[in-house]
Amino acid sequence: MSGDSIVIRTKDGTMQLGLADDTVFMGLTDSVLAVVGKDMARDTEETRSAIAGAVERYVKKRVSSALHTRLQYPLADIDSAHYSNGRIKFAYRNRRKMAFEDVKQNNQTALDSFTPEDAQNFVSTVNDAILKVRGAPR
Repeated sequence: MSGDSIVIRTKDGTMQLGLADDTVFMGLTDSVLAVVGKDMARDTEETRSAIAGAVERYVKKRVSSALHTRLQYPLADIDSAHYSNGRIKFAYRNRRKMAFEDVKQNNQTALDSFTPEDAQNFVSTVNDAILKVRGAPR
């Protein structure tokens, strides 16, 4: 294990990119999930029909589960991370169908949505963690 961890948030605070337990992850921030959860709970309280309420609760449970899902890659599947031209970029050892570059926010790649300082700090931390995991000298 690398022992390194970091979480950065997009400029608008809706998405997060992090490193924890030798895994890089991306997903919605807790604050966005809390707002969505409150809105869904309030809407359910307003449903009057028992059948409609049951269907609504089922759909909302599925939607909530999807919203809480994070895209994750173990460090073993990432060669390196880089920051250039305002974007975090990953080089993969094992790129799956869905990669961080595929996550969109406001019609652009979410990896374009971090401040330069946060992005550069994240890239440095991830690259250090990759070296630790692989046992390479620093």
